Amino acid sequence: MPVADRGNKLCTTGAFKYVRHPLYAAFLSVFNFGLAVYLNSYLYLLWAVLLHPLWHLLIRSEERMLVDLFGEGYIEYQKKTGRFFPRLFRRGTG
Repeated sequence: MPVADRGNKLCTTGAFKYVRHPLYAAFLSVFNFGLAVYLNSYLYLLWAVLLHPLWHLLIRSEERMLVDLFGEGYIEYQKKTGRFFPRLFRRGTG
């Protein structure tokens, strides 16, 4: 995507083809759960599990802003892609 389009055009390629928030997805999967596994710590695993719903709440306001900015295009994009993890099955089809 050209630099001039950044922030003005909905990006649905690359990592964004699979998840709407790839940076958050990487943080959740690699840092949170990865650290828990690496440290072999149930405490960190519990922390990662409890933190996951908080991330969903924080992202909701960001996604409302994106719907305001990109309209129906973003709503369709939401139906096709997962928030943090790739969507295996599409909802609302058929």
